[in-house]
Amino acid sequence: MRQVNVYELGKSERDARREMRLGEKRLCDLSSSLTNFTVAIGVLGALGLYFLPTFRSPYFWLPLVVMIGIALCMRWFVIRYARRRYEPDFD
Repeated sequence: MRQVNVYELGKSERDARREMRLGEKRLCDLSSSLTNFTVAIGVLGALGLYFLPTFRSPYFWLPLVVMIGIALCMRWFVIRYARRRYEPDFD
């Protein structure tokens, strides 16, 4: 869904289905953006703890672990919301 062009998405489908697909695309883009932002912050935090002399710590890996946990939780919430909203009969 992330690679699909918005203008080509559901072009031959009825309006209700097209709106649903556009909503799914927006959620997919939101999930991707939030994950990328979280990864950037985690990597910058780890690099800061590893290379900056004032912040140097043996726990430089901690921001990476926190980043992975936050990214997985955000992705889980977005997928759960998308399933509830766009696929109510999904089991």
